[in-house]
Amino acid sequence: MEQKSTFFRQSGWMVLATTFGGLLMWAVHKVATGSLSESEYSAFGMFLRVLNLMSIPACGLQAVFARQAAVALDEEGRSRLSALVRGAVRLIFIFWAVCTLVVLVFHSQLQEVFKLSGLFLTLSAVIGLLILLRPIGVGILQGKQNFCWVGWSQIFDGAGRLLMVMLILFWLKGQSAGALTGVLFGLILCLGVCM
Repeated sequence: MEQKSTFFRQSGWMVLATTFGGLLMWAVHKVATGSLSESEYSAFGMFLRVLNLMSIPACGLQAVFARQAAVALDEEGRSRLSALVRGAVRLIFIFWAVCTLVVLVFHSQLQEVFKLSGLFLTLSAVIGLLILLRPIGVGILQGKQNFCWVGWSQIFDGAGRLLMVMLILFWLKGQSAGALTGVLFGLILCLGVCM
């Protein structure tokens, strides 16, 4: 009976945390549409769609790390998990560096075609790295069945993003690059929870 109540408690928490985190992310759009010009919001919205596309392989990574963390019950298993994390971080960093190099080489064309600032492109590159690293931390928490912190990571990501976007757009009168700072802040909070 204890397992059943634990399952329902954890499941309920994850439903609540996912829903609340999603509402916070949705609220970012309400704030952004009310504060940004149409062209600035288009750039911000385009970037968020690209982030969603980047999250597709990230879901697979999260499942791999959840599985590996779940079976890392002894010293040998933890050693394999550590080696997997190091290898994945190395490959992600190489992939990110190549993508960032492409952005650097074509930054003038990207800025002209998409009407983006240099700051926007720089923040996009940093956020790209963090979005690829996030599934490692969340997957390990999930594999260890630490659903409390998995849920909090989603809430902190949404809350950090919303609060920073509000601060930058309402009070500092920032533009789409400022809104990206909110995305970056939310990701940093999420990764902080995972560590």
